[in-house]
Amino acid sequence: MAGTARHRKVLDYYRDFGLGWFSNLEDSLSWETHGYALRNSKVTGTNILILGLGKTGLSCAAHYHRQGCKVAVMDSRSEPPCLQSMQQAYPNIPVITGGFDIPLALQADQIVLSPGIGYHEPIVQKALAAGIKVIGDIEVFAQYVTAPVAAVTGTNGKSTVTHML
Repeated sequence: MAGTARHRKVLDYYRDFGLGWFSNLEDSLSWETHGYALRNSKVTGTNILILGLGKTGLSCAAHYHRQGCKVAVMDSRSEPPCLQSMQQAYPNIPVITGGFDIPLALQADQIVLSPGIGYHEPIVQKALAAGIKVIGDIEVFAQYVTAPVAAVTGTNGKSTVTHML
């Protein structure tokens, strides 16, 4: 009976979030649409390369596009999950699929990694060696948000703690 809806352990209190828009982390970069101010980042015109075109990559591309950056996206997969959405919403943003173009990446001012891309990837190592700033999506969020943030991390208990907050 443990684990069923009515017979959970006390600390296994996971259920539907009920926090509305905040329950989807990919929406976190769109906080300005929910009435929260974002810091003025002065990144207009900056060359931003997004590695990975899943939900996170699409979200980051949309965010930087709204900031006036020159955005490009690369994915090692030939048909990444959000390719069609990206092409429909942002047809002018270049998308390279099927591998990473290192010479193009080295032209970026900043590279944003999606969660599935590791720092061990050759493209990331070459960018770091060239002095290009490489960050993840959570860092992007942290740089822009001005609203109070409570971060819950760890292997176990995140849903329980988040619900208690």
